Amino acid sequence: MKPSGDQTQDWNALATAFFALAHGSRSEYDALPDVLRDSQVGKLCGLYLENRDPELLDKAGLLLTGSRDWYTYLGRVF
Repeated sequence: MKPSGDQTQDWNALATAFFALAHGSRSEYDALPDVLRDSQVGKLCGLYLENRDPELLDKAGLLLTGSRDWYTYLGRVF
C-alpha cells in the first residue's frame, strides 16, 4: 500500500521502476539508487531480471501494493 510522508517519494520511484519492469523495460530499475534496489521489492526485481520467473514479479507486486491484484492497483495509480 502506498506510504505516507517521507517514504512516498521512494515508493513512487520503486513502483514506477517495478511497473516498467513488469512491462518489459528495465531502464527505470537500473536507474534506482542502491538503497531501493536493496529493498525487498528491489531484490525480487533483480532476481526476476536474472531468471525471468513471473512468480517473482507477483511477490514483488504484492509486497509493493499489499494486493495480489498489483497490476490493477498500479494501473490506477499511474
